[in-house]
Amino acid sequence: LTSLFIPENLEFIGENAFFDCNNLSTINLSSKNCNLTNNFSNRNNIKKVVVSKNVESISEGAFAFNENLTEVSWLSEFCSYSGKTSIFEGCNNLRTINIGEDVIQLPIYFAKSCGGLLEISIPTNVKKIGKEAFAYCKNLSKLIFNAKNCSYESSDAFIGDSLLTEVIVDKNVKVIPNGFLNGCVNIKEINIPETTTSIGEKAFRNCENIKTFVFSENIQSIGKDAFVGCSGLE
Repeated sequence: LTSLFIPENLEFIGENAFFDCNNLSTINLSSKNCNLTNNFSNRNNIKKVVVSKNVESISEGAFAFNENLTEVSWLSEFCSYSGKTSIFEGCNNLRTINIGEDVIQLPIYFAKSCGGLLEISIPTNVKKIGKEAFAYCKNLSKLIFNAKNCSYESSDAFIGDSLLTEVIVDKNVKVIPNGFLNGCVNIKEINIPETTTSIGEKAFRNCENIKTFVFSENIQSIGKDAFVGCSGLE
């Protein structure tokens, strides 16, 4: 068995159901609310995970600590999550997370502490990003932000991403959310497009190495403490 499809109406998978499936490398999760009971965490063989648009909730740490996981396709439009462990925590070789164009919400701790993640692109239709969704991704260096009108659940979505240096804000972005790049200390330059009309609270708080910040006269509001701690601004 090398590939597994988990259908939409399946609700429970018993413990150790795939214990000896050492060649299982691809998981396609389509179940709306399946309890995976740690079947797919802490394995050395899983390399690719696809989470379909049908998925509404996912087990805590569902795919955590898979050292050989390198690719995730995340297509779930709305996925609730209440665990304390990141869905992909400890997947240190996870290089690519492809977020589908129809995704509207990213859950809390989504890719927290994914040490191998180098780049992430947030699609146009994402309207909410959960707490610490991309926090402490120690090698994340590039963010492409395309979400037109997005809010953060809290101001720490990218907190601790000390190597994040390149941020591209798409020309259609209307709102820079609260806590947008809070604590991203090594960003040096930000260009805000002419379409943007508001910058949220604490958006660039403690981005101490920003030297250049470019925005247009179309900005109508700047939130409280948006630039507090930006000691490098010239």
